[in-house]
Amino acid sequence: QKIWRYCIACSNLYGAITPEKVSELYKEHYSEIVTAKQIVEVMNTFACRSDAAAIKNGHIVNGFMFEHGNVDALLKEQREKRIICRKKKSCSAMKTRIFTK
Repeated sequence: QKIWRYCIACSNLYGAITPEKVSELYKEHYSEIVTAKQIVEVMNTFACRSDAAAIKNGHIVNGFMFEHGNVDALLKEQREKRIICRKKKSCSAMKTRIFTK
């Protein structure tokens, strides 16, 4: 469930994110390797909770965005941005801070 909660957090933060990017960020946060395939398996296991997050067009999508938003427009906008992860010791909620650039 740790991976599931992390996927939810990422989808809440970004609206939509690829399993590959979640895998990369997860490794930065927890120093544990989880593959994109494992992330998709976790998402499929918890598919009944699609109000929290779901997979659409190869992305993990925030539940609200999945139900009510324009996912395709969001994905188009995100193609022009990149997600990076920088370590910051003073952040109490996470081991690292995540930024969009």
